[in-house]
Amino acid sequence: MYDQLFPSNDVSTALLRYHLHLKPSGNRPPIHVQDGDAQGVLGFARNPLDPEAPLVLMLTNHLRLVPALLQAALLPSSRYTFIVNADCRSTLKAHLRDIEYERNCLVYTCDQLVTTRKLDEVKRYNLADSRFGYTRLVDGVKASDARVNWLTEGFAELGVHTKKEFRGRGYAKDAVAALTSEILAGGRKPVYVVGRKNLASIAVCEALGYTLSSYGEYECVARYAGSQRRQQQAFRPSKVIRSDGRKQQA
Repeated sequence: MYDQLFPSNDVSTALLRYHLHLKPSGNRPPIHVQDGDAQGVLGFARNPLDPEAPLVLMLTNHLRLVPALLQAALLPSSRYTFIVNADCRSTLKAHLRDIEYERNCLVYTCDQLVTTRKLDEVKRYNLADSRFGYTRLVDGVKASDARVNWLTEGFAELGVHTKKEFRGRGYAKDAVAALTSEILAGGRKPVYVVGRKNLASIAVCEALGYTLSSYGEYECVARYAGSQRRQQQAFRPSKVIRSDGRKQQA
């Protein structure tokens, strides 16, 4: 259903599509909320880094639907990992408590590399689910690593890590350049998600030709407050439908 709501060529939907299409949580189907022209979808995914805080991914074209999506899908006082469009941040946080971690991210994309790097010491490797990565070696030691975290038909998101003792020497640029080149050659657009305060990582992607997209991302680990007062005040949409087609009360 969300395929019709949010176009596949929109970077803001790529993460949601990846998790819901390839790694769905079988006992928690996505929730679709609609009221007139306002529509939204909330979906769950397994979180391998923190199994006790499932991933919650949400897209909506109107902020007034955020409380309704949360109320329809989440359990009060339960702990979740949220990944949402930055536009939803304030509205989402009003319904959370005990925030353990939060990060505001910039999202960069790349159409063409603007520089070449010496790739003699970069080694390619394969991962599961058609993913791959490149490691920058220094005297046989792994200095920096860039890999595909997730991919869809149109996008591939990069993850980058450089060991502390090797930072500031350009090794991350070598690994990211090799990875970006292969992603582009495969017909996908690279996506580079980075914290707003991570200036070193921002410098790496900008030096290689990445440009800032209009989409921002907010991540946090918190509990859904779900208080009785908030539930009573929450906007109640005209229709709440699970992805399996069954209607439910909002």
